[in-house]
Amino acid sequence: MMDEQALEELNPEQAEAVTAPDGPLLVLAGAGSGKTRVLTHRIAHLMSRGVEPWRIAGVTFTNKAAEEMRRRVDILAGGAASRVMLHTFHALGARLLREHGDALGLPRGFSILDEDDSLVLVKASLAALGRSGDIAAEAAWSRISAAKSSGLGPAGFRERAAGPLDGLVADVFDGYEEGKARAAAADFDDLITLPVRLFTEHPGLAERFHDKVRHILVDEYQDTSPAQYAMLKALAGPRRNVTCVGDPDQSIYRWRGADIRNILEFERDFPDARVVTLERNYRSTPAILSAASELISHNRKRKPKKLWAEGPRGRPLAFHLAMDQDSEARFAAGAVMRLMEEGARPSDFAVLYRTNAQSRALEEAFVHARIPYTVVGGMKFYARREVKDMLSYLRLLVNPADTVAFARAASAPPRGIGETSLARLAGAAAVSGQPVLAAAATPEALALVPARSRPAVQGFLGLMRRLEAEAAERGWSEALALASRESGYADWLARGERGEAEDRMGNVRELLSAARSSEESGSSLEEFMEHAALLADIDAWKGAEPGTVLMTLHNAKGLEFPHVIVCGLEEGLLPHASSIADEDELEEERRLFYVGLTRAKETVTLAAARGRRTRDRFSWCLPSRFLSELPPALLAEVESPLSLPLPLDLEGTGVHAVRPDSGGPGETREPVDDGGGDAHPRPGTRVRHPRFGPGTVIQLSGAGDDLNVTVSFPRWGRKTFLARLARLEPLG
Repeated sequence: MMDEQALEELNPEQAEAVTAPDGPLLVLAGAGSGKTRVLTHRIAHLMSRGVEPWRIAGVTFTNKAAEEMRRRVDILAGGAASRVMLHTFHALGARLLREHGDALGLPRGFSILDEDDSLVLVKASLAALGRSGDIAAEAAWSRISAAKSSGLGPAGFRERAAGPLDGLVADVFDGYEEGKARAAAADFDDLITLPVRLFTEHPGLAERFHDKVRHILVDEYQDTSPAQYAMLKALAGPRRNVTCVGDPDQSIYRWRGADIRNILEFERDFPDARVVTLERNYRSTPAILSAASELISHNRKRKPKKLWAEGPRGRPLAFHLAMDQDSEARFAAGAVMRLMEEGARPSDFAVLYRTNAQSRALEEAFVHARIPYTVVGGMKFYARREVKDMLSYLRLLVNPADTVAFARAASAPPRGIGETSLARLAGAAAVSGQPVLAAAATPEALALVPARSRPAVQGFLGLMRRLEAEAAERGWSEALALASRESGYADWLARGERGEAEDRMGNVRELLSAARSSEESGSSLEEFMEHAALLADIDAWKGAEPGTVLMTLHNAKGLEFPHVIVCGLEEGLLPHASSIADEDELEEERRLFYVGLTRAKETVTLAAARGRRTRDRFSWCLPSRFLSELPPALLAEVESPLSLPLPLDLEGTGVHAVRPDSGGPGETREPVDDGGGDAHPRPGTRVRHPRFGPGTVIQLSGAGDDLNVTVSFPRWGRKTFLARLARLEPLG
């Protein structure tokens, strides 16, 4: 159990949160303020007060975070952590449904559908309605998932339908839920909403859970959705012993259903709540914290706090304006190399960006500079086609009713069983009430399949029987190995393009290795399948690779690095173009940048491009408004080795950066001559208009007497003038 020495290691605010009495507790934990320490120490403190470990549940968002919490509680509480319920929201929901889902008609071996699986059922629902051409399956699924995240089922969605399109989605929603029921499956949203329904419809089960679990602790509370909030309240029960730890300034998952109001309005829902604010930062330098605090102060939806840290002030933030994304990427690689000359290692760096597409130029620059790197956040291993193909065989062993897995396994490799045959077999299972694997073997079902496809169906069913026997005799991992051999899948992959085939076969071998390792460690097939379904992107990253990390700002949440480089600080990129017109979304973009800044321990380097090439087109960009929200005294302009010192005032904000490299032979740095003899300022040049004042030229179009110049003014926005009449006076 935790001793007094462990408590003495905490600062006063941390100790107040750890030792707070029973009842609702909100801990506003700023970036780097020790929130995981508070959570784990509070768990250990509860046990030292006599609370049995199995009466405590800790809930977070990633397996990586849950395992870190378990490791720390183990150290503090002498091995008792194994009896504390430490799970992600989805894993805890899955555990409850495995144990009690039969009360809702869900078998213990139910399948967990990922987004691709859900799309299969949505497409089937659209096809059954004869409306496949009226809405994209992805669009319908997005609206269905958003409704479920908000706690709405088909009936609730239909009640709120506004127009014929919503009416169609409601019909698809009904068909989707029916398809899931036939497949004995649950999607990710169900893992959150069904436990709430379970407790609501079966109060006896809820009472037994509340009698067992007396304390609930929630990490990253600012990222909870309305459905997760409902789940939390259902889990907490009448005792209301909830400890929620989070930071409104780091709420960056609105697009995933997160609702910042959950944390902003905590005291409204729990009027007797104790609130503790953690402002002392143990990660970043004072300079970084001052810049981040100034930035986030521009948001309205937040709870005031100001991070601070002891120690030397540290370096100011560096900023560089490059010509295009390739120049920006070369600058980022150069920034890494310069700090490596001071003793840093490649793994001390994270290069962060807003969209995955930005990684291409960065990867090329790092390859050219011979800097080892790792891209985090690509396709998850368990989401790769060949991995999902092989897993579909195991899914059928666990859940013979899984129509989605049946269709996938029967087609991996292609056997001559077409979509029509698969649909008829699924329909026969629905009519008979049998699991699809059993129904497909009946003479009645086989009669529905075209004669040419029947041998293939019978061959597939025979393979599944052999896999079932292999799993019973030698283990489920051996059954998976048998599937890869006898299905012909390996031979089918080998017939593909050489490089791609080798990669895919390598992934199959890795899956077989993971399966054997999991079974040897004592995991059941159900546990392995659940682990594969619930593994998050960031869970797969071990954090031990020797190279620089390239990742999106969203994936960087919860991580820290000595040196951080943020690229793409332009209007339309950060903040993203889809967010600029909505104040709430703009505030989230600002929070995303704030998260990026506060990942850094020692240095922050910022970069933007004057323009970006997309396909064969070059588009001029404006520097991000967020740059103007950083304290000028904490933002230093830096040059790349190819830069020339031509100052650029960023939209009158007082932020200055150097002129980028030329971008290629033949490009002039002089004002553009339109051919008529009069010189006009180039894009990026600061000018003054007699009416609108100072601004920045962002585009030239046309030629000769018809040459137009577009200028962005801080107060007036964009204005386009006929260049020969514009009366623009160059500044500087």
